[in-house]
Amino acid sequence: MIRHGLHVWFVNHHAVIPSKDGQSGRHLNFALNLPEPWTASLVIASTRHSDGTQQMNSIAIRKLQTEAGVPTLWIRTNAYHGNLLLRFLGMLLFAALLLLPGMTRGLPRPDVIVGSTVHPLAAWAGGRLAKRFGVPFVYEIRDVWPESLVDLGAVRDGGLVARVLTALSRRLTAQAELVVSPLPFADRHIRELGFERDFLWVPNGFPAPQRLSEPAQAASGPFTFMYLGAHGQANGLEDILHAFELACEMRPDLDLALRFVGDGPRKAELRELAQGSKHRARVHFEARIPQEQVIARASCADSLVVTLLDLPVYRFGVSLNKFAMYMASGRPTVVASSAPNNPLEDAGAGICVESGSPAAFAKALIQMATLPPTERHAMGRRGYNEVVTNYSYTALAAKLATAFERLLNSPIGEDIGAQRHGQIPVTQDSAKPRLAEPPRSCGPTLHC
Repeated sequence: MIRHGLHVWFVNHHAVIPSKDGQSGRHLNFALNLPEPWTASLVIASTRHSDGTQQMNSIAIRKLQTEAGVPTLWIRTNAYHGNLLLRFLGMLLFAALLLLPGMTRGLPRPDVIVGSTVHPLAAWAGGRLAKRFGVPFVYEIRDVWPESLVDLGAVRDGGLVARVLTALSRRLTAQAELVVSPLPFADRHIRELGFERDFLWVPNGFPAPQRLSEPAQAASGPFTFMYLGAHGQANGLEDILHAFELACEMRPDLDLALRFVGDGPRKAELRELAQGSKHRARVHFEARIPQEQVIARASCADSLVVTLLDLPVYRFGVSLNKFAMYMASGRPTVVASSAPNNPLEDAGAGICVESGSPAAFAKALIQMATLPPTERHAMGRRGYNEVVTNYSYTALAAKLATAFERLLNSPIGEDIGAQRHGQIPVTQDSAKPRLAEPPRSCGPTLHC
């Protein structure tokens, strides 16, 4: 049964949109690419995720606008500028304000609501709205909490905050009709919480250019490695810098350069660390750039670099926007990762080593710099082809829409629809989430 005029709300505190963040994120791209008859609205916070700055000029607590034609509700939260306590206050404020009567007025009525982390309070608010409107709730796990915070040292394992977050994760999973995640092995997390739920893996995508920019012919100048993205605690940029210094020591005959492009709380510390190196003249720091300039900037590099910390939470897999973006640029990549999935390695788009060994990473940098240009170009093209084939937002949004329609056509979805239209009474039993089938495997080859 195909229904007409279907609408989904994406509730995501940290959703990225051009008017607030200077670029488009996961949910806006989904909204723009959903196939008919689906449309979408975004519910977001007023602060910018990258630095916690306030982006609403008025003193109002809500703002309704369209973003590239997508209805977007802004909820005013407090700025936090890296302060963890203020950031947590903003999480509470977002969830509390969103549930106030009349806060969502002006948005098209939803048929499905997706509550997305990074933080689970936003997903919880989405679940409460789904119950209020009598529609299926989809829980999207983008970061696994509290495990991610524990691994980064922000929360003590077994402490009060960790226990509260675990309880909240259990509640959200129990309520959800479907769990979605860009992490290919997030179904393991679901089972660790004690549940069997339908699970859908939907990786992060990136809008690849229609035509691949071929590398320029070899010319004078250094062989340039480039990192583009956030400069935060989880990005392991110190390891990249250390590995680059080792590579310079191991092969003084090679003319190498390293460019860091982006911003974040660790940038000043990283710059200071680089200044203490005898190879500081080879390391360059550049400001954050808009998303539409990323591919052009990446095209200036001979090779891109990325490293992941060796954290237990990565047992659920990884889904960095950076991976898809790097492949879309058509440049080969040196990557350090111990996660169970590695899309760059699967695509043959670079040289991969295990996390936690700057020496191994340094050798990989040297290997990349000394490869014949034709081999590097072939790596870059394989990555580009992988993005075009498997990471387009058109394909990913269609995957989501199919799952939403399956929810609405399931017995529980039909019951919810009947309840909304007053055809059957709401009973305690009919309001309970159905017991889902065991999670389906993503298959032997996983990309995120």
